[in-house]
Amino acid sequence: MRQRWTSEEINLIRTGFLAGKLVKTIASEVGRTPTAVNKFLSRSGIRTRRWTIDRTRTRISSIDVAVNMQHPKEQIRTTEVVTKFQEVVGFLKANGYTVSRNEQSSFAPMCHYKLNNMPTSNVKMLLIANRLRCENHQPVFAVPELSWV
Repeated sequence: MRQRWTSEEINLIRTGFLAGKLVKTIASEVGRTPTAVNKFLSRSGIRTRRWTIDRTRTRISSIDVAVNMQHPKEQIRTTEVVTKFQEVVGFLKANGYTVSRNEQSSFAPMCHYKLNNMPTSNVKMLLIANRLRCENHQPVFAVPELSWV
């Protein structure tokens, strides 16, 4: 049975999301599942994104991401670093991950790498690196062949 969202829960979700907290963390704070929080963020209009990457520049600064269309003054500012995938690999290695090529391509066709000895795709590696960068308040990586353009 669905429970109604209380105003306290809505405020916790909104402030947590705007502060850059993980959905999983927000969900545990409000006592809901991550799926419920994700659906609420999308359906309430708190999370709507417009991503652009300018391939002529190496760094994009202050891209406005509309957070709530009813309150356009509330916006998240983010920066992206347009880079090659090898820089992402180097960043992961510098942060204690072991990265190697996956020689068993028949085992997992899309997993061309191993991250900490687990078959992993390059897209998942980019997501992990960007999560680390967000947690450390660093600009996220945008790899043109892997990111939305």
